[in-house]
Amino acid sequence: MEFSSNNIIFVTIGTIATVIGAWYTILKISKEMKKSRKSETEKLINEAKELDEIVKEKLESKINLLEAEIRNLGESVSKDISHIKETQANEIRNLASKVELLREELRSGHGSLVALLTQLVNKN
Repeated sequence: MEFSSNNIIFVTIGTIATVIGAWYTILKISKEMKKSRKSETEKLINEAKELDEIVKEKLESKINLLEAEIRNLGESVSKDISHIKETQANEIRNLASKVELLREELRSGHGSLVALLTQLVNKN
């Protein structure tokens, strides 16, 4: 088999065309893969953003519920403290009146005792 210069040129051109075609095909496939990866990345980012928004809304909802519960507990504690203060004030007033009654009983008992002792001393 003899190769003529025309055959060599055609084979060379064919080889170059094949290599260029293969190179172009590889570039095209690479470009499509990049587009595909970029599309998948954007899809994942969008899904992550949606999940982030859902989680954020849930957390904000829980925060709002906790804030309301804290306000309610604060009001309840405030009412309880006011009630305790009022109860203690009433108890102190009751004890003060009992102390006064005991003092009066002591004075009257003391006066009666002094009168009785005086009578006993005068009899003797």
